[in-house]
Amino acid sequence: MKHFSDKIILSGHRGERTVVPENTMAAFRYALDCNVDMIETDFHLSKDGDLC
Repeated sequence: MKHFSDKIILSGHRGERTVVPENTMAAFRYALDCNVDMIETDFHLSKDGDLC
């Protein structure tokens, strides 16, 4: 099996809900303070096509 990297990637998914509300800017800032490599979140379009 070929490995692309030996580095472990630390991901923040929606933030840590026991510390701050998930999917908020506070959650993303908290994740960054924890030195994650990336942040992942979900978003949806509203019925009129806007991001919500």
